[in-house]
Amino acid sequence: QQHNSTSPSDAHAGVLAAVSNAAGRYHVTMAEDNLPQQTSDRTTLRQLAWAVAMAGAYGLTIREGGQVGPIELLPDALFADCGNVVKFFTQTPYRALAPADALATAGSQYVLANANRTAFVLYSSSAGGSLGISQSAPGTYDLVWMDIVSGVLSAASASVPGGAVRFAPPG
Repeated sequence: QQHNSTSPSDAHAGVLAAVSNAAGRYHVTMAEDNLPQQTSDRTTLRQLAWAVAMAGAYGLTIREGGQVGPIELLPDALFADCGNVVKFFTQTPYRALAPADALATAGSQYVLANANRTAFVLYSSSAGGSLGISQSAPGTYDLVWMDIVSGVLSAASASVPGGAVRFAPPG
């Protein structure tokens, strides 16, 4: 996918459209978004990586005039941010999840969920607040929270009655 986004949320919308058009026939990879050409702001680029992943696609960080270049040219902080996306999603059933932003409540910005709402990922670019989903199956959930700046993971569990639920951050 190539997209000329102006913000992480714009990239998210563009990737959502591409994933919808793919209709499961092929996987979408965001490979040439122009936002990394416009800014080197770490927060914006980190939010871009998460926006793409939460839209159901893989993403590549391309800089230097559109060239990926040797991995050692990627700034350490940005390399760590991309690694945090991988670190988090390898702990999830990512391939069984689909974008479901309409389910976002509380502080949730983007949602990935499976069809029966027994597994989901909630994302917010704002730290510290509760995250929610408007439709969940009843049960006990293993929660994994990630500080997306530091990459620190926290684990908890929560029993929920189903339906709309909110999860408070640990600590």
